[in-house]
Amino acid sequence: MTRLPYESGIKPHRYNRDTSNDKWQHIWRFTNVVMAVFFFLAGYVQLNDPDPYIWIPVYVVPAVLSLGIAVLPQLSENVVWRFLCVAHIAVCFAGVIYTTVLVIEKSLDVMVNPLQHEEGRELAGLLIVIGWLSLSRFTSLGSTNPNQGTMNGLLLLTVGLSLLPLLFWGMCFVQGLSQKLPHCTETFMG
Repeated sequence: MTRLPYESGIKPHRYNRDTSNDKWQHIWRFTNVVMAVFFFLAGYVQLNDPDPYIWIPVYVVPAVLSLGIAVLPQLSENVVWRFLCVAHIAVCFAGVIYTTVLVIEKSLDVMVNPLQHEEGRELAGLLIVIGWLSLSRFTSLGSTNPNQGTMNGLLLLTVGLSLLPLLFWGMCFVQGLSQKLPHCTETFMG
């Protein structure tokens, strides 16, 4: 006669929850909300761009993918989500190659900060998208597997890095700083 788990003193899995893993799940979900907000805002400011039909999808796709993970973390294990993530990384990688050539052409005459040119900011945006989607797709961050080990440390680093773009963007709203920082010029012109 087989004994049920609770008869042998072992609690069923749903009662045997690892609260530290839950904490990391909540941090991962919060980080995805932050990045979704960042990507939606980045897509929104592309409305005044000469070619918004290219740049709005570049930012809205990772925003939707991040929001999906924030709402349902298991979505990152879905085949369709993984395919969309890898396909978008590939498209953005092609964009990185193209915009890198443009940035090099603009910088041949004089050495300047690439963020002073629109192409340099576009390249930085593409690299942020590739970095975030690669982190979301190719690591076990946010995984439901409780045996993550060093992934928790990487998650903390990810939280910090996810806040940096919003911090740098927020600096454009500080009076006096917006004229001094090259990434703020022409960013919010209408």
